Amino acid sequence: MIAGLTGAIGSGKSTVAAMLGARGATVLDADDIAREVVKPPSLVLDRLRDRFGGSVLRRDGTLDRRELSEIAFADPAAREALNGIMHPPIRERMLALAVAAPPSAIVLMVVPLLFESPLRFHCTPIVAVVAPMATRLQRVLGRVGMSAAEFGRRDGVQLNEEIVRRRADIVVDNGGNLSALEIFVEEVWQALQAYASACG
Repeated sequence: MIAGLTGAIGSGKSTVAAMLGARGATVLDADDIAREVVKPPSLVLDRLRDRFGGSVLRRDGTLDRRELSEIAFADPAAREALNGIMHPPIRERMLALAVAAPPSAIVLMVVPLLFESPLRFHCTPIVAVVAPMATRLQRVLGRVGMSAAEFGRRDGVQLNEEIVRRRADIVVDNGGNLSALEIFVEEVWQALQAYASACG
C-alpha cells in the first residue's frame, strides 16, 4: 500500500514521518530524493546549471540549494522552471522505490506539494499535517538560515489549510507538544494498517 504525507512548511511532517517510520512504515521523502537526483554526475544538475547559471553550483560542483531556492522563490517563472526540471525525476525515483518495496509494506510518500503532484493519484490514503501559522513560523525561525521573509515566500506557494483539510483523508493537528503528537501518530498508524488490510 502507498500512502501520502503532506503539510505546509513548519507543520512537522518530517517529525510525523519519522514517527511512522519507527512504527514500521517505509518512508520515501521527496526532499531526500531531490538531493539524490542532483548528486554529480547528474543530468538533472546539468539542466539546473544550464537554466539558472553557474551560481547555483558550489566550487566542488555540488548544488547550492540555498542559492537556487532564492532564485526560484523570487520569481514564479523560475519556480515553474525549477519544478519542471526537478519533479519528473523525483516522481520517477519515488515510484520505482515504492514498486520495489515488499508487497506487505506500508509505503509513505512524503511530498510537500502532494496535492499539486501527480503522485497524489498513487497515494491512498493521504495524511496531512497541519499547525497554526504562528506555530509553524516559530519552528521555522529556529532553523539555521531561515528567515521570516523566506518562510513567507515558501508558505505562499502552498495550499491554504482549509483546502488541505478538505482534500486529505486523515488530518494530524500538530499545534501541541510531542506527547500529543505521538498520540495522533499512533492513531494514524492504526488507520494506515486498516487501510492496508482493506487493500488486501
